[in-house]
Amino acid sequence: MLAVEVAYAAMNTMIKTAIDEGMNRLILITLRQLIATLFMAPVAYFRERKTRPKLTTEIFVYLFFSAMFGTSLTQYLFFFGLKYTTATFACAFLNMVPVLTFLIALPFRLETLNVKTRAGIAKLLGIIICLVGATLLTFYKGLYLLLWGKSKKAHSSAAKTTEGNEEHQVQLQTV
Repeated sequence: MLAVEVAYAAMNTMIKTAIDEGMNRLILITLRQLIATLFMAPVAYFRERKTRPKLTTEIFVYLFFSAMFGTSLTQYLFFFGLKYTTATFACAFLNMVPVLTFLIALPFRLETLNVKTRAGIAKLLGIIICLVGATLLTFYKGLYLLLWGKSKKAHSSAAKTTEGNEEHQVQLQTV
């Protein structure tokens, strides 16, 4: 599990660098999907060739919308957010996807929360821990940006003061 997290962190850092250098997010998504298809298609073909159902129009439409909204839109929004934040922040918020999916599924009665079973208690605790963690992370990021801005302002003021003193000394030397 640790290796997977390290791989995600490295991948997100490289993606952040590519986006910062001007790579188009849509091209990046297309390349990721193409590479995933090239690696997974042979595995799926040989592993499921005897058990897979026929590709009907209904299944094709389902796959099309699943690919469009489930993968492409999700990745586009992730990369859009990654452009304006850090790779660390993006990795932390990826852990919220199951929680948000569960919260969206509740009103549609696709999931039930039987707060007395172990599974229900685990889901509830996961939601609470994840939403509290997101709040703390948002607070931390806001505090970090506030301190960074104050530091930059102080540095800028110090540079202007030094520049003003140098100009004053030059004026005194010319007089």
